[in-house]
Amino acid sequence: MYAITLCLGIAMGACFMGSAAIAAGNATLPTNGVVTAGQASITQSGNAMTVTQTSSRAVVNWDSYNVGANAKVTYQQPNSKAVLLNRVTGASASQIDGAVSANGQIIISNANGVTFGSGAQVDAAAVVATTMNQSDQDFMAGKNTWTDNGTGAVVNKGKITVTEADGYIALLAPEVRNEGYVLATKGAGNTVAMASGQQVTLNFQNGSLIGVTVDVATYDALIENKRVV
Repeated sequence: MYAITLCLGIAMGACFMGSAAIAAGNATLPTNGVVTAGQASITQSGNAMTVTQTSSRAVVNWDSYNVGANAKVTYQQPNSKAVLLNRVTGASASQIDGAVSANGQIIISNANGVTFGSGAQVDAAAVVATTMNQSDQDFMAGKNTWTDNGTGAVVNKGKITVTEADGYIALLAPEVRNEGYVLATKGAGNTVAMASGQQVTLNFQNGSLIGVTVDVATYDALIENKRVV
C-alpha cells in the first residue's frame, strides 16, 4: 500500500521501481558482518545467508541485522553448546520478519532494539535477544553478565522455538514485550526469561539456565508477557 501511495501522480516506471524496492526489502539480510572473536565465516546466496562457526564461541559485528520476510539466516555451529554473539554496531533497530535457524545458541545484541515480526520464525538450541552488551573478552571467557541496557525494546510478535531439551530463551531490555510465541517445551531444563535492568546476569547450572539476577535495576522498566508456551 505504501508503494502505491508513492506512485500516485508519477511515472509508471517509478511504480515498478517501488514494487522492486518492496521485494528487495522482503529479502533483506544482515549487512557487513565482521568476525571479531573466535572463528566463523559468512556466505550469502540470493536471499539466504549462512554463518558457519568452527569455534565453540564467536562474535560477529554487523552494521545492521535485519531479516526480511522472504529471507533466511542459517547458523551452522559445532554443536548445541556453541554460542555466537551477533552484535549490531549501527544506529538502527533490528527487524526480523523471516527465518533464523541454528543448531547451536545465538545472541542478538542491539542497543537500539530487536523486534521479531508476526512472520518471524526463529529455531535454535537457545536464543538471547537484548539491548545490552558484553565485551568480546568477557564473552569469549564465558561470562554471562550483560550491561549497558541500551535505549530500545525487545519485542516478539513471532515464534521463537528452542530445539534442545536444556535450551532457553532470554529477552533482556529496558522494555520487553512478548505478543507472540516463545516455545520452550522440549524438556524440564527449558527456561524462558524476561528481564530488565542496567546489569543482568544469566545463571547457569550444568549448562541449563536456572535463573536471572538483576544486579542493577533500571528506572521505568517494563516487562509485558501476553503469551508463553
